[in-house]
This record gives sequence, C-alpha cells and structure tokens, in this order.
Amino acid sequence: MVDLGLLESPFGVKHKVKVVWQTEARNKDKERFQVRQVYTASLAEGSNLRRDLESWRGRPFTADELKGFDIENVLGANCQISVTHAVSKKGRTFAKLTAVVPADKKAPKLQPESYEREPWADEKASEPITVEPEPFDQGDDPTTPF
Repeated sequence: MVDLGLLESPFGVKHKVKVVWQTEARNKDKERFQVRQVYTASLAEGSNLRRDLESWRGRPFTADELKGFDIENVLGANCQISVTHAVSKKGRTFAKLTAVVPADKKAPKLQPESYEREPWADEKASEPITVEPEPFDQGDDPTTPF
C-alpha cells in the first residue's frame, strides 16, 4: 500500500493510493510478479477502490467499517486477482488488473516479500481514508480478511 498523496488527474487534483499485489508466480530472478493499481483514495459508493475492496472482502462495508477505514488494513490479506495482458502504444506488454475476489479457503496464505514503499511515499502520506457512514448494515462476518 502506498499513499501517493495529491496528484493531478483529468478530473483535477485527487488524493491517490497505489495497491500492489504479489503473485505466487516468480520471474527469472525468483522474485514474485507484481500487479499494481492506482486508485483515487475514496470509499464513496461507486468508487473503484470501494468496488474492488468489497469484491475482495466478498461483502459490502458496513457503516461502522467505513468510519476511519485505513487502507493499510489490507496488507498481507490474500485474494485472487484476474489479470489480462495488453500492449501499450509504445509496444510494451503490461499487466492490467481486471478483478479482485476473496482467496480460495484452501489456498496457502502468501506473505508479502521484498516490497518496500517508495522512499518519497511517507513524505506524501496523509490521514487514513475516511468517508461518511452509509445507511446500511450487513452485520459482522468473521471470514472477512480485513
């Protein structure tokens, strides 16, 4: 998890965060492949971050869970990701995250490896992502990873 701080976007200056997933597969140097996604730091209904976090959790956030939610709670939480490969205009192949879902209960738990926050990330770090409470309550689910 990296708090990128305030960045310019096509929609003005937005607070951004980067989520990095490590896969079980390794490259030729025996390092885990990584898939990255940058999000606007918003848990508002309809935001991409909230959509992917709720898909990862397997259920919606409750109003209480949304109060003061800290994105770093997902560090080390396993999941399954769907990745497609695309080619950029410059001819470079890149991985594109297409879905995040809960990990299979039988899958071994992976621990993050060899990932360090960018040195400048802490300089831009801000408060935990928070939103106003939503008017629904789905109850507690002890199987939710975060």
